[in-house]
Amino acid sequence: MDHNKPSYNLFLLSPRQKYINYPAHSEMAKMFGKKRLMMPLALPTIASLTPAHYNIFIYDEEIEDIPEGIKPDIIGITTLAATANRAFELGDHYRSLGAKVIFGGPYASYLTGEALKHGDAVVVGEAEGKWEQCLADFEKGELKQVYESATYPEYRHQKPPRWDLVNMKKIFQVAIQVSRGCPFNCDFCLVSKNFGRKMRYREISNVIDEIKAAPSKYFFFVDDNLTINKSYAKELMKALIPLEISWGCMCSLDVATDDELLKLMAEAGCFNILVGFESLNPESLNETQKHHNRGGSIYTDAINKIHAAGIQINASFVVGFDHDTEDEFERIFNFSLDHNLANVNLHLLNAPPGTETYKKLLAEGRIIDTDPEMGVGHFPTIAYMNMSQIGIFDKYMETITSLYSFNVIRQKAEALFSNGAFTRQGGDIPAWLKARLSWITFREFVLTSDKDRKALFLFIFHLIRSRKIAIDKGMGFLLTMLGVNRHIKQHHKRMDEYRSIVMAQETGKWKEKVKEDKTIGVIGQGKMGTNLIQCLTESGFNLHWIVSPRADLPKIRSTFKKKILRLSEHGIISTERLDHLMQATISEDMSDLAGCDIVIETVPEDVTVKKEVLSAANKVLQPGAILVSNSSSINPSALCPSPDRAKNFAGLHFFYPVSLVNIVEVIRSAETSDQTTGRLEAFVSAIKHKAIVLSEEEGFILNRIFLDVQNEAFRITEQGKAGFREIDLAVKGSLFPSGIFEFFDHVGLDTMLQSIKNYTINYPHADYYGPLIRELEKKVSQGDLGKKSGRGFYGHAGSFPRTTEPESSPEKLEEIRNHLEFTYKNAARRMITRSGLTIDELNESLKEYFGTDNGPFD
Repeated sequence: MDHNKPSYNLFLLSPRQKYINYPAHSEMAKMFGKKRLMMPLALPTIASLTPAHYNIFIYDEEIEDIPEGIKPDIIGITTLAATANRAFELGDHYRSLGAKVIFGGPYASYLTGEALKHGDAVVVGEAEGKWEQCLADFEKGELKQVYESATYPEYRHQKPPRWDLVNMKKIFQVAIQVSRGCPFNCDFCLVSKNFGRKMRYREISNVIDEIKAAPSKYFFFVDDNLTINKSYAKELMKALIPLEISWGCMCSLDVATDDELLKLMAEAGCFNILVGFESLNPESLNETQKHHNRGGSIYTDAINKIHAAGIQINASFVVGFDHDTEDEFERIFNFSLDHNLANVNLHLLNAPPGTETYKKLLAEGRIIDTDPEMGVGHFPTIAYMNMSQIGIFDKYMETITSLYSFNVIRQKAEALFSNGAFTRQGGDIPAWLKARLSWITFREFVLTSDKDRKALFLFIFHLIRSRKIAIDKGMGFLLTMLGVNRHIKQHHKRMDEYRSIVMAQETGKWKEKVKEDKTIGVIGQGKMGTNLIQCLTESGFNLHWIVSPRADLPKIRSTFKKKILRLSEHGIISTERLDHLMQATISEDMSDLAGCDIVIETVPEDVTVKKEVLSAANKVLQPGAILVSNSSSINPSALCPSPDRAKNFAGLHFFYPVSLVNIVEVIRSAETSDQTTGRLEAFVSAIKHKAIVLSEEEGFILNRIFLDVQNEAFRITEQGKAGFREIDLAVKGSLFPSGIFEFFDHVGLDTMLQSIKNYTINYPHADYYGPLIRELEKKVSQGDLGKKSGRGFYGHAGSFPRTTEPESSPEKLEEIRNHLEFTYKNAARRMITRSGLTIDELNESLKEYFGTDNGPFD
């Protein structure tokens, strides 16, 4: 300890859950004389990163109460959705006592704004590097609100978790982790969002040292797929064999394709693997991007090989995807029976903040207003497409009751254990614990009137006596099944309470509530309006196109018909679709929009013009129709034509050209309803584009990032450091597909001027953009509008800009590019904090926006 530094009392807290489901095995932990089967790694890991001059106290509320006698200086609280309410309650309490409160964990990382209402700072994502900086800032009195990083920490060598600070008498097994990351990107999962899609591994010697120092011989590897790198996994198994430990892990079924690895795992002490089947419905697997899971014979063969190695499978399933019905429960039950899967973790689909599922369902208005602590697997927390809340809950409870009835357990056990594969003895158990577990087994399985329970015991007892199953495997199986059975009975005791909670939030089947939008109206015949109509011709929507009374209507109709005829000739649209489009309305009369479900305004970027057009459209639309503006810079609240339309009004920002830029910003005002947002997202998806849902404060995020780069580029020219052509040569093809000033001229200086003015309205640092705005005002007043007038930043001949600037050296161009790349990255980082998007999401969106292979964070 550095005695020159003041000491601080640090509490690291894991809040208790209000509801606990049976896969936590809390009832089995009680039988072992413990409070919890396993404690998560987060807090012991954080403690290992903390400097020596902190007095660290770890309290897991599932194990023990937090004492009142010690006054903390600083608090670290880990958060999950299931513990969020309690975490925020603790945050408020300790802030009132004058302590600084730091949140971490998945829930706070993705709902940073909510967490900051109850704490002083949030450490986003992995703690390494950020936690140490947070503590250093705390000591200086300069605590920031958010600690995050654009990169993932190096993971080869980890300090051992501080298990010495945990009451290990209350915990049975120890968590350990050897890797971070996941190459898959399942929509309902946070792993690749939290840790990235590139795998990072610890040195095996570092892992072995941690295991040797751990206070238990029973472990669970919390890696999301321990065996995905089979070469690493084999070397790890070889190093584990001499340690004589017992352990479980998570991995995929493809472990069964490698006989050597499976044999090594068994020899190294593996007794159980958790396999995420997730769904037996192929459409649901496709829906959630879990393409690496497929059924058929591979399931049967793999399950049989794993069982033959003497390793049990804990099969995990999720029900509630959009293609699921209540029939999925029966399918899972039958599958578990056919494949002798006694341990089945069955969950209702939940949507944790940060997942793609959460974003999709939030946009569709399907995240129901419920306690986040209910997101533990057995409560419905979303609106399901084909099942009601009470319907899916009752079917869930019926299914888990059947799965863990002793009649079904006995059938599976007889088929599973009769082959004599489970004879490898596990780790030692203390004598006192053997005696305790023996009495519980005798009391519950012998002194019982339940014939199936007694028959199960006699079968296992016979296998133990005949040496066809190891005693710890047989007893462990009995106690595991007993623990789950007890837990489900506890659920049933609270069924009246649970059902009343579920019925109070009943939404019915979502498919019965969703309005299918079929008729789309577009207002405006400029570049965007015309381009959008061209894109929509290839969709299945009915179209109504309203053009200005000043437009050449016959020419527009003729051009449109030529366009769709070409699409038909090239096989892009069907003959039926061609006939349908020939009937599309193209007129100057707003009343032709009366039957539209969604109407998109695309007129020039002028508030007065837009409000006039939107007001006219609003008068003819039905109350349930959605009206949107394609504005690239004006918030929807500034354009909404009527309070009555507010809930069905939003921004829908397409990027030009629509057919090439795949993303669309859905910009909600404070009044925009969840249902409207969901309908707009469904519309965007139907035309094969990707929706990014943003609030007004976050809106036009991609344009704002580019504006910072554009503004910095102009500052460079104003300072005489480079000319327009030099800047464009420096960035074209490397950072962006076109030059920055080429882009100005292509879009039009008048359009760009109006957009920038709109972006900077009420912006506290608007003066920063002043020189660029004044230059654009000057050029526009001179009639220099870019390509459309023949002169802008460049003079234009045909489609190529002309300039008199001299050639530049490669060194100078590289210097310019590096400077603007730095600006680009900083602008993107600021927008991550504002928008709530992850680094990967923003990076991918910017690549889509600019049509480049690399984003700012590649």
